[in-house]
Amino acid sequence: MIFIALALVWLSASGAISDSLELNDCLKLAEIRNPRYKISSHAVDAANLSLKELEVQRYPQIKYKGSLEYAPISHHFGYDPSLTNGGLLGSQIVVEQTIYDGGQRRLKLKQLELDLARTGHEKRVSNNELRYDIEVAFTELLRAQAVADLKRRSHIQLQGYLKLVQRMQGGGQAGYTDVLKTKIQMSEANSEWNEAEVEMVVDNYTLADLIGLSKVDSLKIKGSLEDLDVSSKVESVQKGDTVQNSEFEIARMDIQAAQLDAKIAGAEWKPILSVFADMGLLTSWENLDAPSNSRANMLGSSLGLHVDWPLFNWGLKGLRARQKLLTVETMQWQFELKRRTLIADYRKSELQWKAVKDKLDSEKENVEAAKDNFLLTQSKYAGGSGLASDVLEAHRLWVETQLSLLRARADLRLLNAKMRRLNVH
Repeated sequence: MIFIALALVWLSASGAISDSLELNDCLKLAEIRNPRYKISSHAVDAANLSLKELEVQRYPQIKYKGSLEYAPISHHFGYDPSLTNGGLLGSQIVVEQTIYDGGQRRLKLKQLELDLARTGHEKRVSNNELRYDIEVAFTELLRAQAVADLKRRSHIQLQGYLKLVQRMQGGGQAGYTDVLKTKIQMSEANSEWNEAEVEMVVDNYTLADLIGLSKVDSLKIKGSLEDLDVSSKVESVQKGDTVQNSEFEIARMDIQAAQLDAKIAGAEWKPILSVFADMGLLTSWENLDAPSNSRANMLGSSLGLHVDWPLFNWGLKGLRARQKLLTVETMQWQFELKRRTLIADYRKSELQWKAVKDKLDSEKENVEAAKDNFLLTQSKYAGGSGLASDVLEAHRLWVETQLSLLRARADLRLLNAKMRRLNVH
């Protein structure tokens, strides 16, 4: 079922490539094609496996132990034969279980559980960061397309106006300088149109790369800068409220992990007790050299208790404890710095949103006024009571106000995306 679902997603996304893409189409393609999704998912899987590994280690460890040692004995050379018995031959199954480790396993288990939760938040941060990057690239491409279309229409308008000026110049109603001025501005408009087309291609590649379509030369997207409901904005990282922010959850977990690390460092100096049992064959070369009827038994078993307890460490325990405490304090200060930065970023973005919203309302009125001014100035010139320079200036003003309106709409979309990113990061 999983493979079928993935196949359907792949087919739907692949089908969308040939047509124009909406923002949601781009996000779905990125989930399939962008490596950042895979990297964050693998980090979660790795943390989960580490947790399972530690859980399995609490069970008794069963292993095979084989030994073959030879210690030659002569009159002038060799170990004490009462200790070596000429060497050792063994083949055993050993079972060993730690029964007390100062709480290290329990603390490490908590640490790995924190790490698993942390990687989950890191995955969320990575995915939201990628979503934000895609929203920014999508918005910039929408703006670039709108600018290129505006520059194209501006060039066409100037071509039409040039024909009017040429007719009036041919009828003696305008001077040749009017023709030259119009040609110069039309040439500039053509250059600006070409620049806008290049910028659109660059933004096209940026978005295509984010969604994993780097080889697409012409990516078609569907949408408008006016799609955003400008009457609303994302609400809101309130004063000091960072509960839903994954970056802060990660910072909190880092502090907790550092505190656990300090406890683990202290537990390392406690005794470790483990029991073991073995069963199998164990004998010495001396026993093998003896006649078969006088050899000792080789098959058997044994039980034992191991204790490992560091008694003196030259002050190492205190040094390591202070290092861990410094790490915890550093992370706490980093957390506070991150909290202040987030709140400041959101407040600045909120102020910018309000300013851009006011600018957007103003630019809408300016565009209408500039359009009326251009049409009126052109009519006056056609009637013989205006100057060509006034018409060209009115046209330039109209284009600039439309560009400013496009920029305001794009900025509003970008600020909404940024505040959403700050909220759910």
